[in-house]
Amino acid sequence: MIPKFKNMIFILIIFTLIFTFNEIELNAYGNNWIEVEASNDGRQIWNSLSLKKNIDNTLIVESIFIPNFKGEINELAYTMQINCKNKKFKDIKVNGIVNTSSDWLSANGDKLIDNLITSVCSYSN
Repeated sequence: MIPKFKNMIFILIIFTLIFTFNEIELNAYGNNWIEVEASNDGRQIWNSLSLKKNIDNTLIVESIFIPNFKGEINELAYTMQINCKNKKFKDIKVNGIVNTSSDWLSANGDKLIDNLITSVCSYSN
């Protein structure tokens, strides 16, 4: 009976540490970063202080993609332009590099992008 109890305590401690470190990682960005619902590909956060509205009613926002796989790329920083009316976006900058050939795109089933567009557009209203 006691070994099972020790195993349960050990498992509880592991889960607590995993969720604590996950929360610490997000808090390292600051309170102004909003996380959208994650997908199998990873996590997406956006900076509410970066949100700007253009004359044409599109929005500009900084976001960060944190992939689930940890390889050479730990995260990708985007500056995105979002058209809330059409639910489309453009990547204006990727990791600080201006994207001059950016076209309007739809999420095309990408859960993170769709959730990001929904979150940013809801926040701006």
